[in-house]
Amino acid sequence: MNTVIFPWGPFTFSVLSLSFSAAILVGLIAVIIAGRRERLSFQRIIDFILISMVCGVVGGRLGHVLLVNRDYYFQNPEQIIRLQDGGVSFWGGFLLALAVAIFWARRRGYSLEPYLDAAAPALVLGLSLGKIGYSLQGKAMSGAYPWGVLQDGQLVHPDGAYAIVLLMLLYFYLNRCYRRVHYKGELMLFFIVGYGLINLVVDHFRVLPAVWWQATAGQLVSLVMILLALVYMIGGSKVYPSSHYFARKIDRSPPSRLKSPLRVLWGLLFIAVQLYPYFMVNGFPVGLTNLVPLRFLIRL
Repeated sequence: MNTVIFPWGPFTFSVLSLSFSAAILVGLIAVIIAGRRERLSFQRIIDFILISMVCGVVGGRLGHVLLVNRDYYFQNPEQIIRLQDGGVSFWGGFLLALAVAIFWARRRGYSLEPYLDAAAPALVLGLSLGKIGYSLQGKAMSGAYPWGVLQDGQLVHPDGAYAIVLLMLLYFYLNRCYRRVHYKGELMLFFIVGYGLINLVVDHFRVLPAVWWQATAGQLVSLVMILLALVYMIGGSKVYPSSHYFARKIDRSPPSRLKSPLRVLWGLLFIAVQLYPYFMVNGFPVGLTNLVPLRFLIRL
């Protein structure tokens, strides 16, 4: 979304650019904290992050160019490098970053799985923050639901809000599973399955071109990634490159029960903090505009 918040000299700060920057910053910090918690080398964490970021941007852009609007970019090749206009495929960036990270780890003799597990929750958190700047692409609603957003005289699905809520639920699930994983790399497999399912659901409510039957390109790639992750999870030692981790469950102390209610409250607050700027730019749900206590916040 290119809605400009404020200009500063020759620069302009839009909702999309700020949410994208926040996603990168928070994601980097989260990876470093998770990596250090696992006693991973700080220098290796930085190397892993740099490789993943560069390859993620390049692969994401190439994936968008090849899968979404190939004919346009072939006719206008100068537009390929204009990242400020949007257009990045997550799965394209993820696959290229994963391939290069595997090559990097094998070349250096590192075990890649701990770095992938450290990156999994951070990826979800960054994706959720990035959705704040997305423009409304929801389909028209079949009825007058209170969470619908008014656009061009009709109620549409707030697809970005759906994505934020589902991604945050996945984030909390991964953090909970962190203490119960059976082997290194399992957390990243959970991420692939979870994010794939979220993509399948959210794309169903978006206005996107179908490439096969009624499925979008993102849904097809997500389905393939889910199946591949499930094969790795079910196949076990026959297909997983670090099969020796299956022999033991990683022992981590369970969280305190007293902290659980506080974590729930923190989670709800964090979701609300992300939803507010999203709705502030795209329009608030019609059900909220009728609630008197919330009218003051909506007018801000």
